[in-house]
Amino acid sequence: MDDRLLVRVYNVGLGDCIYVRVPDAGGTKHLLIDCGNKYGSEERLRAAIADLETRLPETPAGKRRLDLLVATHAHEDHVRGFSTELFANVEIARLWLSAAMDPAHPQAEGARALRAFALQALARLALSPRPALAGWAASMLALSKAEGMEALLDHFPAGERRFVHADTPPEELTLFEDPQVRLRVLAPMRDIDRYYLGETATALADFQSLTAAAGGTAAAGEDEAAGEDEAAAGGSEPAAAPPAPANVSPEDFALLRTSLTDNALAFVLEAGHLVNNTSVVLLLEWHGRRLLFTGDAEVKTAFKGEYREGRSNGSWNVMRQVFPEELSRPVDFLKVGHHGSHNATPWALTRGGAEHPVSAILDHLLPRPAEGEPPPARYAVVSTERTSGYPTIPDPALMAELGGRTANVRGYNEPTDKQHFVPAGVSQPQRTDLEQTAGGERVPWIDVELEAVT
Repeated sequence: MDDRLLVRVYNVGLGDCIYVRVPDAGGTKHLLIDCGNKYGSEERLRAAIADLETRLPETPAGKRRLDLLVATHAHEDHVRGFSTELFANVEIARLWLSAAMDPAHPQAEGARALRAFALQALARLALSPRPALAGWAASMLALSKAEGMEALLDHFPAGERRFVHADTPPEELTLFEDPQVRLRVLAPMRDIDRYYLGETATALADFQSLTAAAGGTAAAGEDEAAGEDEAAAGGSEPAAAPPAPANVSPEDFALLRTSLTDNALAFVLEAGHLVNNTSVVLLLEWHGRRLLFTGDAEVKTAFKGEYREGRSNGSWNVMRQVFPEELSRPVDFLKVGHHGSHNATPWALTRGGAEHPVSAILDHLLPRPAEGEPPPARYAVVSTERTSGYPTIPDPALMAELGGRTANVRGYNEPTDKQHFVPAGVSQPQRTDLEQTAGGERVPWIDVELEAVT
């Protein structure tokens, strides 16, 4: 029914592609949040956009009109599908991208430096003779070098292109005519380096200076290992390590170069967290309903989950600091963050047997029902797929926790012999990887419809 709000979560594998139909002042607005996947077939993305086109109104030019396209952050599981070929038949009125994606954003210089360093280090580590390390680096490199980002930044057709953040003036985000409908950006904050990078920028600069003094680059230790591997195979002689400085013993210098490689890996991981934590987080308010789309925003538990100035904070921790009122009221729909990862939902974390304070966020957004009472009509969907590369996606304890707080639950018949599987019959929210048709086939999408509160 067109008078109901519809959220359609497409089954694209390990990724997000979410269509939202919003009734608005007698008409309808159409939104798409992300279009990407990792490991999954491109055919799934094509199928999603083909269905999307059937939902959109036709334009005078014979195309299909999309009122808003949102790219939450620059990872391939969210932007891989943004090719001009795939969207050739879609006329896009507005394109919103995270402020962190702006290549000229003055308050993200440190973030860009970290990203550039991580890409360089990953490219070198992907050539490692160690298969496990090389495979991991190649996977991370693909995640971060999504071709969809090039299309979005350089030549993706859109009537209005805007890099958005929580400080964007409301008049610049006007989308709906109905005063009872509003779309808000809760994250990221405009000052990317201040809120999400913090002291990491200084640490990176110090590390790069130390690396230069040691005569190597980000993954220097891997260069030597690769050279030895080539020599053993009959190739050229391994590259000689730079001589130790006069005031450092050869043994200490060797340890220094090993620690440089380890620290390079730490910066690579931090760069991945930074991209997730600068996801666009959207709060849609529609006639008494509240829907939260979280991208891959992460939560950090250090310092009792409190925001700390000058630290690399998690997005949930920043939102808790800046928007306490918005996170203190229940939502009717939650897009479970980061495909159900353990660190992307502020849930029942514990420290020393006591519940962690950051867990209060989920208690506000999706309150636990009273003893013996069924969960209220609140919904959550997990767009996910289990892979050996990410054993905590989705996290089984989190799935069970959300299953006790939401109405659209399933007791999927899962095996119990793997760590990241939920035991058979335990209630959990609907998941794109497990939901099936009556005939046992994979579903192409999961729908949630909401009526206006009268």
